[in-house]
Amino acid sequence: MLDNEAKKMAEPFVKAVVDCIADKRYGKLPEYADFEDGLSLELFKELVEGFLKINELPYYDGFEYCHLQVYIYNDGTGFAVDYDFTTDNELNDLTLQMDFRFTESDKMKVSITDAHVL
Repeated sequence: MLDNEAKKMAEPFVKAVVDCIADKRYGKLPEYADFEDGLSLELFKELVEGFLKINELPYYDGFEYCHLQVYIYNDGTGFAVDYDFTTDNELNDLTLQMDFRFTESDKMKVSITDAHVL
């Protein structure tokens, strides 16, 4: 799998998640992705909103394709994605991390793994 193929597969999921965060529709996130063990919807919302508050940022902009980095797993099981958030079209320090795994039924298991400062 090539990076551009992985980006194309990930883009609709990442866009949906980023748009939910930007619009503060956190309750919709489980429609697009699961949460990894140890991370819940409530904890994820607390992490993101806490970052906004501490850094006095009013909001996040919507999805921009150029802020998406893909890391393909060597074992062929899938790939990970980092998405760098922006405010007023400027990168801020918060990064969304997601995991995309191929399943036996040729479907994709999509998970939010973290949101943190890189």
